[in-house]
Amino acid sequence: MKFLDKRLIYNKMKSLYPFMEYFNTDQEQLFITNMFSRHYSAGSILLEDGFSGNNIFFILEGSVRISRISEEGREVILYRIYKGDFCLMTAYSIMTDIDFPAIAQVEKKTEVIALPAMIFKDILTENPQLQSFIFTSSLNRLKDVIVVLENITFTGIKQRLAKFLLMMANQRSSHTLKITHEEIALEIGSSREVISRTLKNLEDAGIVGLSRAQVQILSLDSLKNICSCD
Repeated sequence: MKFLDKRLIYNKMKSLYPFMEYFNTDQEQLFITNMFSRHYSAGSILLEDGFSGNNIFFILEGSVRISRISEEGREVILYRIYKGDFCLMTAYSIMTDIDFPAIAQVEKKTEVIALPAMIFKDILTENPQLQSFIFTSSLNRLKDVIVVLENITFTGIKQRLAKFLLMMANQRSSHTLKITHEEIALEIGSSREVISRTLKNLEDAGIVGLSRAQVQILSLDSLKNICSCD
């Protein structure tokens, strides 16, 4: 990548990552000289469990899912990172010298800017704004993970499913959700078999209608009542 192209990308990054406004001239030159661009298609694995990270990734476009997979093969989504985020678990892995403890999978076409770990560490030690950004990001990701754990541990599958269906209906402004049972299971940390059984119970109760890769919400009030149950 030519230096001029790097400069243009760097200027774009500054609008997404405010801490970069506080880089001094040496830090800016260090970042621009060593950064490089990568493009990933949907379904690509950005990082795998046990990977020893050499680079930190900043997201310019796209979406990456961070998850853990059990020995039985069940995947639980911990959080997602989008445009203007960076892979916090990669930073954690780099700063603590441990292997990456999750899987980072690209969900849609994604462009990232990578920076070698040693360069990132050099800038981090001298830039309090970057330190503050990491601290704030850490707290936000921790809240995401706590919500996931609370839902899996303390909330029944029927309630989790009802909450998810209501959320999707609100996001898509539609009562017709084109989504598979497997996709729902992934989103709420369950298995496809459990989701299929629970959806069938809701269908028998007249709350939803089911067809191939589609869930039709028939009673929003009933779903809301399920969510409010202890």
